[in-house]
Amino acid sequence: MIRKITFLITFLCCVQIGYGQSVNLTDASISPAPLPSVQVNGSGQASFRLQETSGSPVTSPVFGSEPNVTITVDLGDWIDLPNGIASLSTITIVDAGSGDDRSSIFTRSYDETSRILKFEQTSEDIPDDANILFTFPIKVIQNSSEAEANNGFNANIAALGSDTNAEGNAAFFTWTTNTTTAVNDFNNTYAGNAVSGNVLTNDYDLEGDTQL
Repeated sequence: MIRKITFLITFLCCVQIGYGQSVNLTDASISPAPLPSVQVNGSGQASFRLQETSGSPVTSPVFGSEPNVTITVDLGDWIDLPNGIASLSTITIVDAGSGDDRSSIFTRSYDETSRILKFEQTSEDIPDDANILFTFPIKVIQNSSEAEANNGFNANIAALGSDTNAEGNAAFFTWTTNTTTAVNDFNNTYAGNAVSGNVLTNDYDLEGDTQL
């Protein structure tokens, strides 16, 4: 009986200290929300934060040369980076509190076909109690309605290190604003003569809504 109790205590202790570090993602956001429509070259900024919550630095690499922590951001079919791979240089990775640059902790890459943005940890540690803000530009490539709200991203975090707990995701989705475009009136008449016209029927809505 004593041996069983001792084994149980040992097991519970192992469960409690199984992970040396813990990182997660939070506070996904897009600004502005909703986004302008694709017809007016809608664009904005997307962001999320990485937190280290165990009070221990997250080391890398693992298994020789593999990055420990990887963040994968799926932009889906409704938004994209404005200039594809060239937009990687405009991404900022900073301390959310002080604003200090933290870009040396992560490499960045982008697959223009799948629209997958990836951040991989370098050989630099993620500091204990880290609070790191990732911000990247986006452009609208398809409109969505408030009922659908498809314009957004889903960020997932994973770790290869056996002593690093990295679970969960951060996601944010919004929609695009309705856009009405005015059409120029062309009506040749003699000076002093009245001109008839209907502004309501002469304007058109790019989303196909009826103008009232």
